[in-house]
Amino acid sequence: MAKIHIKNLQLSVIIGTTPKEREDRQTVYLDLSFKYDSQKAEENDNLSDAVDYEALAAEVVAKAQNTKFFLIEKLASFILNLVLIDKRIKRTKVIIYKPKAVSKTDSVSIELSRDH
Repeated sequence: MAKIHIKNLQLSVIIGTTPKEREDRQTVYLDLSFKYDSQKAEENDNLSDAVDYEALAAEVVAKAQNTKFFLIEKLASFILNLVLIDKRIKRTKVIIYKPKAVSKTDSVSIELSRDH
């Protein structure tokens, strides 16, 4: 079983509840990890036997940037469901960081995980 980590993936999204947050895109960052059975990839050294993490990251960016959620909880859930479309992925976790969401902090984050 392999565990893949994607760190600090940058998204530009509409997220939040204030009028300004509803009209201006914000940059959020996410850490995404997932587990899958990597035995075939290990044996064959072939990308088609692995989860293509570059393609997955690109899909997450493309689809998440078209959302307009009020809560980071909803954005995190959306991303988890998107990742789990690939039935080879058995478990996934996402942490979303929303910079400057609270004054005098670097960011606020949420962590959600889900199993297949």
